Amino acid sequence: MDTTEFRRPEFRTVYDAIRALHPDWLLARGGATSLMNSSRQRPVVGVFIEGESRAYSIDKLTELLGGDVRAVRRISGAESLGTYGPDWPWGAIVVTRR
Repeated sequence: MDTTEFRRPEFRTVYDAIRALHPDWLLARGGATSLMNSSRQRPVVGVFIEGESRAYSIDKLTELLGGDVRAVRRISGAESLGTYGPDWPWGAIVVTRR
């Protein structure tokens, strides 16, 4: 997903764009079922902003405006495990800022 998709007037935030264009990105896929987000008791995807070492929840996407973002991509559970560690076996959304 690149910035042209985010700049559509109906999308205020990155979350709005993903929810409309790629809603399946918000769903956890793959990974072990024994690891759960303790507050929700269901698998979750992580949100990672390139250049930052911490993970965010999906809620972070509601704070990011399309004009502040260069690109967003969804990575698989296997790739997120290898890149971000064992807490993210269900995949991740990676945001590249401007």
